Amino acid sequence: MSFCDSELFHSDIFFSENPSVLQIQLYVDEVELCNPIGAKQGKHKVTAFYFLLGNIPSEFRSKQKFIHLALLIEHKFIKMAEYDYTEVLRPLIYDLNVLQREGIEVSVNGLRQRLKGKLTGISADMLSAHAIGGFQHYFHTGRICRFCMVDKSEIGNNFSESTLRLRTPEIHEYHLAAIIYSAANKNVYSVSKKCDFLELDNFDVLTAFPPDIMHDLFEGIMPVTLKCVIKHLLRSCNTLSVNNIHDSINKIHLINSSNRPCQLPKNNASDKAHINGTAAQKLELFLLFPQLVGNDVPHGNISWEVYLILREICDIVIAPIADSDSIYILEELVAMFLKTFSEVFGSKYIIPKMHMLVHYPRLIRLFGPLRNFWCLRFESKHQYFKKAASNGRCFKNITKTLSKRHQMLQCWEMLTDDMLLSSYTVSGNAPRFFHNLDVKVQDAIRLLLNLDI
Repeated sequence: MSFCDSELFHSDIFFSENPSVLQIQLYVDEVELCNPIGAKQGKHKVTAFYFLLGNIPSEFRSKQKFIHLALLIEHKFIKMAEYDYTEVLRPLIYDLNVLQREGIEVSVNGLRQRLKGKLTGISADMLSAHAIGGFQHYFHTGRICRFCMVDKSEIGNNFSESTLRLRTPEIHEYHLAAIIYSAANKNVYSVSKKCDFLELDNFDVLTAFPPDIMHDLFEGIMPVTLKCVIKHLLRSCNTLSVNNIHDSINKIHLINSSNRPCQLPKNNASDKAHINGTAAQKLELFLLFPQLVGNDVPHGNISWEVYLILREICDIVIAPIADSDSIYILEELVAMFLKTFSEVFGSKYIIPKMHMLVHYPRLIRLFGPLRNFWCLRFESKHQYFKKAASNGRCFKNITKTLSKRHQMLQCWEMLTDDMLLSSYTVSGNAPRFFHNLDVKVQDAIRLLLNLDI
């Protein structure tokens, strides 16, 4: 499934009138070119805008050469403007308007065609999405959601979208008028300014920023839930200890060893303790958790039930296909998870990213599978710029240097005529006897399927 199967696509007349329209998916994030904890922390930080085309087959979207650079700005200029992106985005918005209204002429197999394009979504973490969207970009108080009017103090008691007052285009227009009338209304409605992308035709800020699975789940909900579950299990299971979990992590065989989870904090009982690691490492820990502690968990343990419910939620949310039945099940699971989590661990541990789950069923209907908009592969693009900056050893006008080098690289990559040939994809299968597989593969299958063969 793709964006073409979503409600937003089918309800937009622009796509029906222009069947070959370019579906532009934008991404924004900050990149620390130097060591983020070193002496130069923050000095060489840049804000990057990337984009990819949703029209290309899904098997190619994860390749870095299909993720293109739109803007590269030194972050200090955005801070100087108090996170006002107006001047930064002006040339990009101009180009997007030209592409949407007039299109561009291209030659395909000797035939001249006029192609138009439209922005389908902006992938970003919560902070960047709120800053660019014109919402408050802090989450410790006030109305912390860009989809509804819930207050931070209420997220521990609202477990279903049906109990919430959603933001609508009409309500948002009223809020924008209210903050022009009085700046004090910014804190009332948690709307700070008009989104710059509203200069685009038929742009809706309330449906332009899909939630990001990577930041919401992998780096937010999963580690917080695991921390609470582990703390509860350590108190209720005499046979379980942090050292036992560490030993299991070190012994377990992984196909990709770079995703091996980091060691758990020794003071896991402290509220300030955090599970460290990359998004992939935290996801790996979450998926491996039953293998690490499952044998020590007593039957009917309520904290274990919280983990299992979240596991079901993740299976649906991360899936590449989302059908109607799964979405209805997801609604029930989200309400069950938040209610059970609040009862077992306390509502004070429910974070804003957990609240975002209540909107996931509706947003999956709007956008299609949310994994098509996650930031995971976009963030891999950062490595090129970090490496290029390190190799260049000169940070004078670094954004120009990196942009030029990147565009030269992409020019070289696109000189070939076989970028999208089927020979670069894997298809078909052939039977293999179990005893002919590598020993490590046999062991992994036995462990996964609990087989004694």
